Amino acid sequence: MMDRLTSYPRRIICLTEETTETLYLLGEQERIVGVSGYTVRPPEARQKPKVSAFINAKFDKILALEAGRAALDEDEFGAESRRVNALARSAASRKSWK
Repeated sequence: MMDRLTSYPRRIICLTEETTETLYLLGEQERIVGVSGYTVRPPEARQKPKVSAFINAKFDKILALEAGRAALDEDEFGAESRRVNALARSAASRKSWK
């Protein structure tokens, strides 16, 4: 299973608390490079850089973190979700999926 995980982006931005919690429960918290400003669980996730406030993603911060993927809720982010992931993939592709 670990071989499969290493083929995925190592740098992930979580824009919902649920995705942050899930990655922590899976023991993959080191992959998280940014979280929503509303994230409160788990408490240690509050130490990660804040890159959004509910539906207002900070695109400059997302690009600066060079994440390979943004985990978010399309119902909350709507059309902006495609833009966020496109920016994340674009920034990461310049750094060979950091």
